[in-house]
Amino acid sequence: MSIARAGDAGALIELGAVSFDELQAALLAAKRYPGVTAAIAGHSSVLVLHDEPIDLGQLAVRVESRLPPDSDPKVSPTTHELQVRVTERDSPELPRLLSSAGMNRNEFLAELSSLRLRARYLGFRPGFAYLEGLPVRWNLPRLSTPRVKVPEGSLGIAGTMAGFYSEVSPGGWNLVGRTDAVLWNPWAVRPNLIAPGDVVSIKPIEELLVAHESQRPVENADSGSDLAEVVASGQLTLLVRGGDRGRCVSGLPEGGPFDRQAAAVANGAVGNRAGAPILECVAVGPTIRFLTDCVVSWAGAAIDMKVNGRPVEGSQQVSVSSEDELTTGPLRDGLRGYLAIHPEPGDDGGPFQARPTVLTSGRRLRGQTGPSQPLRIRTLARSSRLLIRSLAGPHPLEETLLRLIESRSWTVSTLLDRVGIRLLPNEGEVPDLPADLPSCGTQFGTVQWHPDGNLVVLGPDHPITGGYLQPMTVMRNELWKLALLKPGESVRWAIER
Repeated sequence: MSIARAGDAGALIELGAVSFDELQAALLAAKRYPGVTAAIAGHSSVLVLHDEPIDLGQLAVRVESRLPPDSDPKVSPTTHELQVRVTERDSPELPRLLSSAGMNRNEFLAELSSLRLRARYLGFRPGFAYLEGLPVRWNLPRLSTPRVKVPEGSLGIAGTMAGFYSEVSPGGWNLVGRTDAVLWNPWAVRPNLIAPGDVVSIKPIEELLVAHESQRPVENADSGSDLAEVVASGQLTLLVRGGDRGRCVSGLPEGGPFDRQAAAVANGAVGNRAGAPILECVAVGPTIRFLTDCVVSWAGAAIDMKVNGRPVEGSQQVSVSSEDELTTGPLRDGLRGYLAIHPEPGDDGGPFQARPTVLTSGRRLRGQTGPSQPLRIRTLARSSRLLIRSLAGPHPLEETLLRLIESRSWTVSTLLDRVGIRLLPNEGEVPDLPADLPSCGTQFGTVQWHPDGNLVVLGPDHPITGGYLQPMTVMRNELWKLALLKPGESVRWAIER
């Protein structure tokens, strides 16, 4: 067993070859260690997150002392029988599997129906469970080039693991079938159908799949009152809730604003709670028509604000009346900014909604009742956002490769959103990098180095596990820089060893 820093708010515990029960015991021991706020299971590792300094050596001793021998399961599993359609359209990699395993289609179907797969851990996407128990001869590597769009419900296999894609998403696993089961319901008490320890059996079918209806409950029309209406949504305007590390239990990232400091400043200026829902605006701000008297505040990238066509002096506390129209122009010196509204806007999305609510034109914001907090005006003291400081690790990397990252400038690509930002090297050859590591936990600020030589910096809506090399992790007080990066800009890295 080994332990390494994962930024200044985390540590990665590598456990080696462990059983499911040992992995769960290590996860529980890590969660209960003083100062730990969340723990995420990987294939054979645990990522712990903390807000205050902790003794990594003592944490490692605590976890190792709790590892039991491989014995009877400690979890009472739920068994799920899922119907899986196996047709040419739904199983494009089946011919490859049959050839590799030396079997025909009937043999595959018989073996598929006899499987009892066990969920080892959650990750990748909401509702995605990593299932172990495949036959040895089914071992297939991931696709060299991932698909841009994998259909919801697809059954994929990669190496020794299987998994059902709970939503339409990119993916590089080999597709051998598809189910219509509801794998993820953000409105449910337990949003993911399959939990760690659960057993999955498969019934192959040939029938057409039945599209399931939305799980969203009927809205309560009497909840709250209308605050404002979105006249124009700008390039992209999101209603973002505060972050919550407890979501990782259900396979979700912490979420929250991309630029937490700016969001806190804007909410504080109008008397909202810390973590109150706030409008996260990208590139071009929205136009809002107010339906009642409100106070608004802006923080983040610079912007020009107008009320009824007249420029506003200052942006931290702006009073607006019913029927006033607030216009926010293009953002300057950064990609994202935050518009706080008091009374606080409510979010009618599911309790386990994976991503923020997208606000479109015509959408009305409803207010939440509650006491106001003391108004607090603060300024953001910020350094150059194009030099990003990080800590080396959690994966060990040769000093020459760390220096290689620091010596290059990296261009922000057009592939950037709240899931992650892809950075392209401006010069030099691509080093030989691992392509398929055991999946381990990730966090907001994890930096992955992909085999194609690109860096991917994970954002607040990242997958909570990943199988790529993690050479460094962005420091917490530097995360705001990621929110402001724009396509075409060049950044450099300063890595603390």
